[in-house]
Amino acid sequence: MAVNITLNGARNESGCYSEDKTYVQTRGIVLFCLANSFSSVVAICGNLLIISAVYKTTSLQTPTNFFISSMSSADFLVGLIAVPLWIARAVLNITQNTHVLCLISDYITIQTLMASTYGLCSVTVDRYVAITSPYKYNHIITQNRCLTAILTAWAFTMVLASFRFLVDTRSELPKFYVSAAIFGIVLPIIVIYFCYAKIFKTAKEQRRKIGSLTSNCRAHSVKQRKAAYTIAIIIGVYLIFWTPTFIVCFLDFTLHICFYDAWLATVSISLANSALNPWIYAARNKQFWRAFKRLLCLL
Repeated sequence: MAVNITLNGARNESGCYSEDKTYVQTRGIVLFCLANSFSSVVAICGNLLIISAVYKTTSLQTPTNFFISSMSSADFLVGLIAVPLWIARAVLNITQNTHVLCLISDYITIQTLMASTYGLCSVTVDRYVAITSPYKYNHIITQNRCLTAILTAWAFTMVLASFRFLVDTRSELPKFYVSAAIFGIVLPIIVIYFCYAKIFKTAKEQRRKIGSLTSNCRAHSVKQRKAAYTIAIIIGVYLIFWTPTFIVCFLDFTLHICFYDAWLATVSISLANSALNPWIYAARNKQFWRAFKRLLCLL
């Protein structure tokens, strides 16, 4: 998509990201719709496979995979609701903050983003305990605690994202986004960073000792590290796909420049992250891959 940035400092207070409604070219809109329609279908199908695999496969019903299912639920909602709403916004060229389409699409996008971030944080803590305290893991990470953490994260992110409905002027948007970013993204990422610093340090020590371990302990240690590395890949992809949107958001609200086309381009990249995650799980986890094939054969 050719990104056309409008350098017009004048803003309409009710404007969603720009008051100019003519500069988004038809070619860009068509490309935006096609790309996002494809990612929407892939996100819906892929994440539905993850959720179904965990639900129907007893061996996959572990705390780690419950957290992954929670993240897949958020990604599923992105494909099912958020992406179609963004397509509608682009096609109808809606640029009013208080428009119902703006409010709902912002709410769903922000809530699912924060739910995914807390899901990543939860599964990182799960991997942290599994690698640093393997003998205490089953006592610390129980199914009830796992489900409580998931429900708490979803309830918290729903409440936090709902404040978007109270923002009725563009001047208030930066305050809301900053607050949501701090409590919904930055704090979980700080926890993720410190957990992985310890995980990689412990994994390095385990590799040195691996020769002295029994074959069962060695296999278990390798399996736990592989799971941790898979989550690290998911986190890395998440940061790569969402960073452009964070940058455009920051520039938009600090430089007072209209970046509507840039918003559409970066949001497309960010939302596509939801379509990619299921296939990373399948590529890295043979159990998921076998469950995928089994489910697809039943169709």
